[in-house]
Amino acid sequence: MKKLLFLCSIFCSLSVFAQVVDMTDGITTVTCSGTFYDSGGSTGNYANNETITHTICPDVVGSQAQLNFASFNLEANADFMTIYNGPDTTFDVIGTFSATSPGLVTAAIASTMPNPSGCLTIEFVSDAINTSAGWEAEISCFQPCQTITASIDATVPAPDPDGIVRICQGDQVTFNGSGVFSVSGVGASYELFIGDGTSFTGALINDTFSTNYAFNDEGIFEVSLVITDVNPQGCTSTNKESMFVYVSSTPDFTGTEAADDTLCLGESTTISGVVTPVTQIADCANGGEETALGDVQGVTFTSTLDLNCFQSQNLTDVAQLESICIVMEHTYIGDLEITAISPNGQRVLLYGEAGGSQIGLQLGNPIVTDGTGPGQGWEYCFSMSGAVILENGPLVQSGMPTTALTVDSGTYLPVGDFNNFVGTPIDGQWTLEIIDHIAVDDGTIFSWSLNFDESLLASDYAFTPSYPTQGWDAAPPSITNTVGNTITVQPTTAGTHCYTYRVVDDFGCEYTEQVCVEVFPEVIVVRPTPLIECSVFNGEALFNLRSKDDEIKGGNPNLVVQYFESDGDVNNNIPIDPATAYMSESRLLFIKVTDINTGCIALTDITLNVLSNSDFTLDDSYVICVNTNGTEIVGLPLIDTGLSTVNYSFEWRLNNAIIPGAINSSYLAAQSGDYSVTVTNTTTNCQRIANTIVFESEPPVITTTVTSQAFANNHIIEVEALGNGNYEYSLDNGLWQDDNIFENVSLGEHLITVRDKNGCGFASDTVTVMDYPKFFTPNGDGYNDTWNITGIDAQLNAQIFIFDRYGKLLKQLSPNGNGWNGTFKGYNLPAADYWFTVKYIEPSSGAEKEYSAHFSLKR
Repeated sequence: MKKLLFLCSIFCSLSVFAQVVDMTDGITTVTCSGTFYDSGGSTGNYANNETITHTICPDVVGSQAQLNFASFNLEANADFMTIYNGPDTTFDVIGTFSATSPGLVTAAIASTMPNPSGCLTIEFVSDAINTSAGWEAEISCFQPCQTITASIDATVPAPDPDGIVRICQGDQVTFNGSGVFSVSGVGASYELFIGDGTSFTGALINDTFSTNYAFNDEGIFEVSLVITDVNPQGCTSTNKESMFVYVSSTPDFTGTEAADDTLCLGESTTISGVVTPVTQIADCANGGEETALGDVQGVTFTSTLDLNCFQSQNLTDVAQLESICIVMEHTYIGDLEITAISPNGQRVLLYGEAGGSQIGLQLGNPIVTDGTGPGQGWEYCFSMSGAVILENGPLVQSGMPTTALTVDSGTYLPVGDFNNFVGTPIDGQWTLEIIDHIAVDDGTIFSWSLNFDESLLASDYAFTPSYPTQGWDAAPPSITNTVGNTITVQPTTAGTHCYTYRVVDDFGCEYTEQVCVEVFPEVIVVRPTPLIECSVFNGEALFNLRSKDDEIKGGNPNLVVQYFESDGDVNNNIPIDPATAYMSESRLLFIKVTDINTGCIALTDITLNVLSNSDFTLDDSYVICVNTNGTEIVGLPLIDTGLSTVNYSFEWRLNNAIIPGAINSSYLAAQSGDYSVTVTNTTTNCQRIANTIVFESEPPVITTTVTSQAFANNHIIEVEALGNGNYEYSLDNGLWQDDNIFENVSLGEHLITVRDKNGCGFASDTVTVMDYPKFFTPNGDGYNDTWNITGIDAQLNAQIFIFDRYGKLLKQLSPNGNGWNGTFKGYNLPAADYWFTVKYIEPSSGAEKEYSAHFSLKR
């Protein structure tokens, strides 16, 4: 170095010349700048056998001399330099140096032997052989910091006895402070930190200052004061001078509300006043430096939090650390390693490199990996109460500009265990360490926070207001009752009516919550005139209640009218339906009218009057017989109302034409047609019209036919009845039936009768079924003593032959004869089955037929 300086002195033109001080025995140099060399100066070596003492003192009172050795080259362990903290060698030895450089040496005013001069004394001793280049040291002076004590002396308003200033939002606080200086406060300045990122600076006047600040936001503010003097070292007050300002928090008025916020005029409602304090907690465990996670492989990024509000407590239970939350974004989750480090160096891995199927995911809403800046951070919390680790969390689609699957924000289980933090001091510096193992991605840590159990906080770092005074403003006359913090209101006019709930907290701060009730106008209706109708039946009339709607509404189209039979039906909303056809006796009905815009109602009533009318009934129809044959059992129909001509008048009509002279209560109909009678109550003039029909009926003309063939298994008789009547049928005077067909009819002759159900006569006919008896009993008792074919007697040409089972002809019978008596040549034949053959004309078709079968002779 000394050689370079020599060359520069030859070839360089310098515009500034610093003082050069060579080691000279017995000399005291007073300066705060320059270069100190050995006796050989800037270009030569020191000499052998030197014993030289040189003192360097500062030229500024109160300063301390400094030597900063840029080079130091002595004959090791043969030549020695000893430096003393003072103006001569009687003062304390700072050190003796030979093989190693002294580096930076500063005089100390406060030492075992005080050195108020701030001088340094250098003693150099060389031996008799060998020399070296010596040394080069920069001379400077260090002005030591004086003791500065900062003090916030007073505030307006003054603190409470616990030293805390409690104010309302928007209040201004004046801070008066001062500094105490061990040397001098001339030129000193102050900086007052409000605790919300705001600070005020200014010059001290006579070592004091005064400034003020309006606290507009609620919360806890730790106001601190730092005083700085004019020392170039930037000396500041060494004490921590701070105080707390509590700004009252806005209470939560949730629940302060009306039971009904819309009323109809005349209704009432209750309004409850509810106030819940909002606890304020100092934000002393949140923040951290914003950290860009670049795309450099393997680089460790850190962000720190300094905590000082937990009363120097240690973490004794893992539950006391509720969560660690990070607001971040990153384009690739697979290469991140995130570790939290406590003040005493204990480490917990929050998330390690993913090894599963989720490694292609991202965090938050990042910008594409190009270093263009941070994306949008999402909050990811790690807690022992988490269910899954981060890489297994639910996935969502991130937004622009990087659209991909990202892990949703939420609370996750750390890879490590928070139990590793048990025992660590809570106050101190916590570090978040992030290692990005791959270079092709980037991201940002925006902030992070440690969330501890609030009970661990120092008392000054949290407060919860109380409300010793609270209640409703009593001005509105519509408040009809007050019970505790609940009022009953019944506004007397339509419109908006507002009520104020007022509280004063323990800071003296006033807060209000206004609850408004909208009152709708009264529903105006017209009480309708009675509704009068004539009785229809049994003292009841049919009313169209809707005919009164317009009268009740009074021209207001927004009203809906409902009719009810009782108060209970009104309360239960069971209206009469349909209201257009309501059958009732005389009575009072209840009416509810609803405004469809407001829902408000009005109640009224209506009287139903039923006027007396005729109560009678006519048959639905009557019958008149025509084309009679003398078998009818009814005469001309009498249509009778059963009423008296004293109280009623009558008008009869046939096919809507008045029947002349028919003015009695009954009418004997001589012809068919549509009849009606109009009955008028001569007292009430109520009329009633009844209708009936007189229709014609006549006896039948019948034809009876056996539709089945002779000897059939099921003999069927079918009857054809012609005529204008409603007929029913009987076989052999048996039961009547509507069906004109008879089945399973026995052999022989049968009587068929057909009659008109309306009583207009009947007709009869006989018919014979041809068949043979299945057995006979020739025992002389008069029953079934002979055998012959029934119904064949009219066919005289028919031939009937009887055989035994061997085919022997026993008898030929005459169709109209007495039949076979069971003998052969005068002898009784034994009981057995016998055969017959008959040749005959089939009655149903007229065809010639032959039929054979067998029958039994029983004895």
